[in-house]
Amino acid sequence: MAKTKEKKSFGQSVKAYREERKLNIEKLAHETGYPAELLEKVEKNEITTPVALALQLSRSLKIDLAALDGKRNSKS
Repeated sequence: MAKTKEKKSFGQSVKAYREERKLNIEKLAHETGYPAELLEKVEKNEITTPVALALQLSRSLKIDLAALDGKRNSKS
């Protein structure tokens, strides 16, 4: 019987890609222009991520926005 792959939440994906690129939360905050406290809330799924922030995260992490939605299809 095949195992189904559990889909990551948006916040889990952001954190995974950030760590994969060896960025700390402060560096990502600097690159996106958003406060680190807000990014931490996104990673912990404490808030609904605004579209503008989701787009900026995808640009800063150099990945397709769909990859942050739990699909592991990186551009790099």
